[in-house]
Amino acid sequence: MYWINISENLAPDEWKVYEFVVRHFLASVSKDAVGDETTVNIRLGCSFVLIILAETFTAKGLHVKDRGWLEIYHYDKWAEHELPEFKENEVIIPKSLMMEEGMTSPPKKLSEADLISKMDANGIGTDATIHEHIQTVQDRGYAVKVNNLFEPTNLGIALVECYEDMQVPLYKPYLRANMERDLKMVAEGTKEKVTIHIKL
Repeated sequence: MYWINISENLAPDEWKVYEFVVRHFLASVSKDAVGDETTVNIRLGCSFVLIILAETFTAKGLHVKDRGWLEIYHYDKWAEHELPEFKENEVIIPKSLMMEEGMTSPPKKLSEADLISKMDANGIGTDATIHEHIQTVQDRGYAVKVNNLFEPTNLGIALVECYEDMQVPLYKPYLRANMERDLKMVAEGTKEKVTIHIKL
C-alpha cells in the first residue's frame, strides 16, 4: 500500500479546495449533530433589594449535546451563539457586571459557503440547483458579491421592505422549501397536482 502526500503536489488554493471537498464528504457520512435551541431568562437582583426592582435578561442560543459531523466540517458553526447547559430555577452568581454603551450592528455578511449551508439547512435547492439559485439572485440585482461576501443591493433591500410593509412573507426561506418539497412529492407520485383556474 502506497501513501501519497497530496499536500506536496497542490498549490495553497488547490489544497483549500481539496480539503473542503474531503471534509464535506466525510461530514456527509458522519453521525448527526445533536443540540437544543435554548432561550434562557435570567432575573438579576440583590438579596437586599425588593424583587420588583430586579432586571430580567434574555439570551438565545444553542446547547450542543453532540457535535457529530461538526467536528469534521468546521466551516459550519451551526449557531452564532452556543450556551452552556442550564437547569430550571438554577441560581447562578455572575463573575462581573458591566454596563457598556453600544449600537446595534447589521447581520454578519455571508460567504458562498455560509449561504449554501443556510440553504441546505432550510431545504432549499439540491446539489445540482443550489448554485443556480445563488446566481439568479445576483443576475436579478438583489445582491452582489464583494470580497467573497454577499451584500444586498438597494433593490434587494427595497424588495424585502415592500414585502414587510404589505405583510406578505414572500422572501421567507420556508416558502421556497415547502414548494420544492411539494414538487418532489408530486414527481414521486405521493401527492396530487392541483390545477387552479383563474378567471381574468
